[in-house]
Amino acid sequence: WVDSIDADKLGDRLEELYASDIGFVIFRASDDQVYTKFDEKLRGLEARSNKRVRVVRLEARGGTERLAQLMWGNPPLRGELVFDAAFNGAKQEFERLLKECEREEGGLFMLATARHRLGAGEESDLHYALKVYTVRTLVRWLREGSGEQLGSLSEVRNRVLTEEGKLNQSLSVVPDVAVCNPQGHWEVFEVETLFGEGRNGVKKIQETIEKYASTRVYVNKCASTGVYVNIVMDPFGLLLHLHEVVQLVKEIRKDPPGILGLEFYTVDFEKGLIKLQEFVKWLKGELEGSAG
Repeated sequence: WVDSIDADKLGDRLEELYASDIGFVIFRASDDQVYTKFDEKLRGLEARSNKRVRVVRLEARGGTERLAQLMWGNPPLRGELVFDAAFNGAKQEFERLLKECEREEGGLFMLATARHRLGAGEESDLHYALKVYTVRTLVRWLREGSGEQLGSLSEVRNRVLTEEGKLNQSLSVVPDVAVCNPQGHWEVFEVETLFGEGRNGVKKIQETIEKYASTRVYVNKCASTGVYVNIVMDPFGLLLHLHEVVQLVKEIRKDPPGILGLEFYTVDFEKGLIKLQEFVKWLKGELEGSAG
């Protein structure tokens, strides 16, 4: 079909778009032969345009599959894919694996995970799916690290709490997920998707963290002053807000608001949940590797 393109008409159309301000027209081709033929036509137009049209040729970096995987929790992908196919494929795998998690072990983790207290309509499907995934990851960590069985619904619900617990004497603070660690301190896990939150989405995370300032906890015989706060984000949302999140962590760690510790996690289907530092290190490595 490239052969059927009339170079003169294409040139006329580009001239119509010409204005005193700079503008861009993007031509994309995923086939080498199409690219070569189109490039020949554009070179001809560039030569005849008296510098009104300038063609800039961009070559995609390598490693697009790995970057797409990073954005969607490191799901498996098959074959070499151009970025849009890799991105969409990774997104579909992310959604499929979260659904699979809800069905795992006869639906144990989904059954053990309560919906938001205000009702299902107040909680997005992604938020709930990430909450189930967090419960599943914590149960696996407890099984592997502490040797706990946690095979029944009652065992899981008693060990990993969801949407329950009055954690502050003056304010009802209800974490998405909470678990008592081996040191006898509560670790709360708050899921943050930031969908539709815009540029100030990280402010919402700050407010969530500050809810737990100087919290006195008495739940299930696990008593402590202060809690460890863990924020769980979807990987694509974390990537979009990465700069703001990193800055928020730096500021909070300078002057912790009455909490015992703060960590950010995101989904990694191979490891369960990975910390912010590992995510940043991996991203930096992929970008540097693809640029080399």
